[in-house]
Amino acid sequence: MPGKYLVFHKDLGFPPGVRREHLAFRGPLKWSHHAQEESVKDRFGKIVQETEINTGDSSRWTPIEVKFRKKDGVLERMLVRSTPDERGNCACLVLAPQKDGSLAVVTAWINKKNDQHRTLNQKNYDDPKRF
Repeated sequence: MPGKYLVFHKDLGFPPGVRREHLAFRGPLKWSHHAQEESVKDRFGKIVQETEINTGDSSRWTPIEVKFRKKDGVLERMLVRSTPDERGNCACLVLAPQKDGSLAVVTAWINKKNDQHRTLNQKNYDDPKRF
């Protein structure tokens, strides 16, 4: 895919060199103004604004999409989805690593349990086998 970034989706696969531990961040969350607004006005309910995250905790979070800079391979953004709550819904957070070790929450939404994601457009993602 042309552009400044390499983007991968878990359903299409991550490159062989990208393992779960590469996507494991543990630290404070800094919620952007936009993410704070979205967390309280999501049409399916409110999202708890957690203050810390451990994206390596597979019992709680699953990396869904990752975006790396082409020039140096640095992780730019990561979409993570929580395990389902008591209603079967998941929180989705777009995270951006910060220089101070924290993760900025760029935006957030609730994913309904019956959303089967049949609209995944493979053209929007890079082929993990090429990297």
